[in-house]
Amino acid sequence: MPHARLYHIAPRGKPKSVRPSYMWSRPELRALFALHGRMVMANHWRDYALGGESFGAGATRGGRASFHVFRHAAEHPLYVIEKWTPSHGAPVYRIRGAAGQHAARYLHDALAWLARQRFQLMRAGRR
Repeated sequence: MPHARLYHIAPRGKPKSVRPSYMWSRPELRALFALHGRMVMANHWRDYALGGESFGAGATRGGRASFHVFRHAAEHPLYVIEKWTPSHGAPVYRIRGAAGQHAARYLHDALAWLARQRFQLMRAGRR
């Protein structure tokens, strides 16, 4: 019985470049988790989810990272905090939720807006 020969087929040319993944940096995550921890201790939020995606090709390449906040795990998110990163330039932070939408150049400005919105909703509910 003849022996089978195994061949390795290697792709020709340059390997395709891998798109960078767009995620939160360590200081951004620290700020997000600090706010999340305060809201969990106040019994307003319960769960979170992280996500990220890249889109576009060539000069229009960009991406976004997302932080979803839930009251209950089986619900739609209360808030979605997104970091939009264009192909060039600084990222833009956007918050979407029941309180409306807000966009900011810096994460701490966006989170401060979110904290004010949550405080206003709590005060309105107690009256």
